[in-house]
Amino acid sequence: MEPDQQCCPNSSCSAFDKHETGTIKIYSHKERRYYCVICGKTFSESRASLFYHLRTPRRDVLEAIGMLAERNSLRGIARVKGVKPDTVLHWLEIAGAQAAAVSDRLIHNLHLTQAQIDELWTFVKKSLG
Repeated sequence: MEPDQQCCPNSSCSAFDKHETGTIKIYSHKERRYYCVICGKTFSESRASLFYHLRTPRRDVLEAIGMLAERNSLRGIARVKGVKPDTVLHWLEIAGAQAAAVSDRLIHNLHLTQAQIDELWTFVKKSLG
């Protein structure tokens, strides 16, 4: 856990969205929670991630999403992971919303079509892999 990589999510706090200010401290190692010394609000390490409020281990969720990307069936993935097909659909919904949020945050004011954005991410994936 690294507090200097976190920022206060409280929009009314003077430390809102400011990294490495020294205002974020560890609240709970076990629960992976932090707190802001300015406003006193606590928040989860995973608050803005795909894993927020999920009780399933991260590895299982990532493997299931990877299996979906490889066009495996929902029922097959659910059977392998020991969950209901609706749970796999929920993970897919969350992953899609997270991908859209990342895309909106990183790619804005470019006036690109969805196909162009998809091509950009395909290029990024190939460059990293």
